[in-house]
Amino acid sequence: MLAGAPIILISLIFTASVVTNHTDAFIAGESPMSILANSAGVPWMSIPLDLFIALSTMAMGITVLSFGGRFVATMAEIGLLPRYLAKINQKRENPTRAVIALGAISIGAPLAFAFIAGGSSVDLSITIGTQLGYAWSLSYVVVSILAIWLIATRHREAWFTALCGVVAAVGFIAFEANVLKDGFGNKDSTDAWVAIIAVFVAFVWFVIVHRSRKGESIDLTVIDQVE
Repeated sequence: MLAGAPIILISLIFTASVVTNHTDAFIAGESPMSILANSAGVPWMSIPLDLFIALSTMAMGITVLSFGGRFVATMAEIGLLPRYLAKINQKRENPTRAVIALGAISIGAPLAFAFIAGGSSVDLSITIGTQLGYAWSLSYVVVSILAIWLIATRHREAWFTALCGVVAAVGFIAFEANVLKDGFGNKDSTDAWVAIIAVFVAFVWFVIVHRSRKGESIDLTVIDQVE
């Protein structure tokens, strides 16, 4: 936090003011890096910078699919997903089926979004990114409440940790409640409700899977080991 936050803040201070002054170029499709290069008086850098960003994005996509594929394969191995996805390719030592499944979703979801909603892949990434934030805060609420409960029943002397748990729980609950109060009246609240519904559906699915295993427990710590 101490190292990363100042760097992000400084970069926003230097880039946001430039990009916001060239809104027309941004809307027209010019990349932020090209705008910055032109504004800095080095327009020849715009193409190399765009190429660098494109290659970096492709590398990031490959990394996410490889990393995410192992999570999917592990979830399939412990019974949360179809076991077909758990197979590891012995030659490549990678979960090829899981990676292909994620790749198909990565390609299909933006195309479906563009066809149904008339938006672009960038719009979809922004929408999903927002929903992930709302969904992630739910896990913080659960963790905070669980921490308070554990401290109250086992370690009453850890009052400061309990206080941190209370503050965190109240903060994240207030955050969720504030955005959910508008229902489906605006985009932000709609994204939050979609995130809540998605988490609830996933929870119901996990409960059904757990019940169908007839008492055989699911070792979720295996996922932690993958991470």
